[in-house]
Amino acid sequence: MLHALRDRLTADESAHLAAQLPLLIRGVYYDGRRPSIVPVKADREEFLHRVCGELAFDLQESEEDLVKKVLQALRKHIAAGEWEDVKSTMPKDLTSILP
Repeated sequence: MLHALRDRLTADESAHLAAQLPLLIRGVYYDGRRPSIVPVKADREEFLHRVCGELAFDLQESEEDLVKKVLQALRKHIAAGEWEDVKSTMPKDLTSILP
């Protein structure tokens, strides 16, 4: 989830978001980062497919429900203004799953 979100953002917006993450989560967020390929354009379906394609377990719920839960947990660590910046860079069909 973190990698799909990170890669969908511009390099600058990604760095702003990462600065607000807890240290351990920030390490996971940056793992494997390739700033030369971002932002990766992805619509809602592509975004959900990428998230679920990287899971190491079978889903017990819908892809969208899983993404919403993770984003709700992540949102608790991000300032309101920064979260609005993240949402503003997402395509309309993805903003509906962002808290």
